[in-house]
Amino acid sequence: MSSPVAGVRRPISAEDLFRVRWLSQPRLSPDGDRAAVTLTWLDRDRDRIVSRVSWLNTTGYGELQSESTTAGRDHDPNWAPDGRRLAFVSDRSGRPEIWVLDAPLRSARPLTDSPTGASGPSWSPSGDLLAFVASEPDQPRPAGGYTVARFHWKADGVGVIGSPTHRHVWTVPSTGGASRRITDGNWDDDLPRFSPDGLTVAFRSNRTSARATSSTSELWLVPAEGGAPRLL
Repeated sequence: MSSPVAGVRRPISAEDLFRVRWLSQPRLSPDGDRAAVTLTWLDRDRDRIVSRVSWLNTTGYGELQSESTTAGRDHDPNWAPDGRRLAFVSDRSGRPEIWVLDAPLRSARPLTDSPTGASGPSWSPSGDLLAFVASEPDQPRPAGGYTVARFHWKADGVGVIGSPTHRHVWTVPSTGGASRRITDGNWDDDLPRFSPDGLTVAFRSNRTSARATSSTSELWLVPAEGGAPRLL
């Protein structure tokens, strides 16, 4: 069989999908010299979608650099204020957790150890804290039949949800240590962002009485050390 002639166009095939690389979630470093991205592709051998956090210099064309050649599901890179560290989400420990990468050394370490996983890392202005989102521990499902009375009773990739769990905002020291939950309640909280002085965390939440059937969310503020939140 003859090989395709260079420059001859042909229809795209299913095999071509394994050659495609998608770039997403671009994040500029504070000094603007580097850009971090999430590189995603289809892994034929493992029959799954994989992704890796990479970065490159913005001073000209260059090769993507990364911390590990092992691909899992790494994503959501966020630069620290010092421009040296990157927080990102990785499932390399078996579930999604927040990891911190030293870009010049190309070494990463886990920062959280949540039984339900963690997501959405956001740095404080000083770089001493990170805010993130984690769900409450799952409740065991009943052994027999049971009645589901809630509106959100099923989720993609999960199936029937036996007992309600909610996502809340937590903080953790960037050097490691115990995490602190700073929001709670019978609702979901996400998208935490620190104020410029680092004393307050803004987050998104739907705390209305119609939250089971409404997708409208509002902005709330809570002290970074924890306390009573207030509607913005």
